[in-house]
Amino acid sequence: YNKSQTLIIDPLIYSTYMGGSEGDYAKSITLDALGNAYIAGATSSTNYDITPGVFQSTYSFGQRDAFMSKLNNTGTTLIFSTYLGGAAEDVANTIVLDKAGNTFIAGNTSSNDYCLTPGVFQITNEGINDVFITKLNTSGTALIYSTLLGGASIDYGLSIAIDSSGNAYITGATNSNNFD
Repeated sequence: YNKSQTLIIDPLIYSTYMGGSEGDYAKSITLDALGNAYIAGATSSTNYDITPGVFQSTYSFGQRDAFMSKLNNTGTTLIFSTYLGGAAEDVANTIVLDKAGNTFIAGNTSSNDYCLTPGVFQITNEGINDVFITKLNTSGTALIYSTLLGGASIDYGLSIAIDSSGNAYITGATNSNNFD
């Protein structure tokens, strides 16, 4: 640091626990303009901190479900929190917001019954593990869209970005020689 300036160590704004009685893994975090925190990851907890009225309020009893949680800017209130998953393993690896405050989550699923919406690009898990791209509304109560992307082997959605028109760009990894 510059020794001619006063050293200021920023205080811890907040720290909190979230989760249930099993393994809970936060994989990504982003903030909105108000400082609210959006956290995405995976959980094996049937009693994860889920709020009433959200899109998926019950655990799917797979190996893991993805989750998406929103905390207020002081970390004192869980605004909403939902599971996202099917009967196998579902992991949210990345999360971003569009300018309207909708949440985009990308990850990977081995579930044949992952939560999808009609008319999307891919509605069938084509391999061992496919990428999922899920867009939740601002209150976490409904899917705007949710699709799969992948081939006959193992595919991972690792990062997502949204442009000013709301288009989603996903990067990741694939072992599928027939990836879309």
